[in-house]
Formats: sequence, C-alpha cells, structure tokens
Amino acid sequence: MPWGPNCGTMNGRCNIVSGEPTYVPKADQHWYDGHTSVTLPDGRTITPAAYTYLLYNPDLFSQPMVQFPNGTYGVDQYSWGSTSGYEGWLRTPGFYNMNLTVNRKFRITERFQLELLAEATNLLNATQIQPSAINTGVSPSVLADPSTNTKVGQNTNVNFGTLGMSLFEPRQVTLSLRLRF
Repeated sequence: MPWGPNCGTMNGRCNIVSGEPTYVPKADQHWYDGHTSVTLPDGRTITPAAYTYLLYNPDLFSQPMVQFPNGTYGVDQYSWGSTSGYEGWLRTPGFYNMNLTVNRKFRITERFQLELLAEATNLLNATQIQPSAINTGVSPSVLADPSTNTKVGQNTNVNFGTLGMSLFEPRQVTLSLRLRF
C-alpha cells in the first residue's frame, strides 16, 4: 500500500528536498539499538531509536519555514506542500500469509461421528510488519545545529521512515476434536 509523510500543516503535506535519495544507503538499512549513530547522505548525523529498522531517508522531506521579525523561525502553517497525500513510490511492507486447515471426519456408528480439525494461521511464521509501524511524521527544526549538521526547516524526527516492532500475529496452531451425536 502507498503511504505519505505528514508535516502537520493545514493539509499535512510536505515538500520534497531535491537531490536527496529516497532510501538511506544499503549499509545503513538495518535494525538499530538506540546508541548507534548514522551519517545521512547530506552529512547530517542521527541516532535512530532502539528496535527500529532505518529504511527511508529522513531528510527527503521538509516543511516550509518562515522567519519572524525577531529573527526566529517557525513552521509556515499555511503551506500546501508539494507532495500528494499518498506517494505511489513509498510503500508499506508487503503482507504474505498462508493459512492451513485440515479436517477429517470418522464415523464411529450410525449415530456417532468423531471430527478432527487442525488449523494453522501464518503457517510459515513469516514476520509481518504492520503498516502502522512506519514512522511518517515530519518535525521541522526551528534552530540550526552545527554539531549534527541540522539546518532550519530540516526534519528533526530522526525516526522518520523507520519500521517499528508492530507485527501481525505469529503462527498459531489449533487442534480440535469433536464428538457429534
């Protein structure tokens, strides 16, 4: 399923930063422990949260900013952004599932019948990440931070584009025996 970022403005749409790749480099696409830092393609250093899988580049999207008369910055609340509500090239994890049911009836007498039923959901026990596990919130910076190479308006949500641990159910097997009369 396609998904899109959320910038929290009137329509929630963001701007795409030209020249930024969609994904972080392959070497950085893995699960994080909350202590390991990553240098993004634009040179900014972030530390993803524990138990998250970094996939998408957090600096791909930004929020338009305005400078106030006193020199501080704030989010442009009236920005319409340039992205659509759902981007076709941003996809949630796929869902592949196999369920199995085996049912056998044994006639004991004309009046009595024994039924054996075995059911398994997610038979192959494949890890299935829920779409809600993707962090899509963009939180723009109102201050520049030279120590991390963060610029005004850049996304400060270092967990943007990460996959969390919200999973669908693991394999479950049910065995039933029924006596019918």
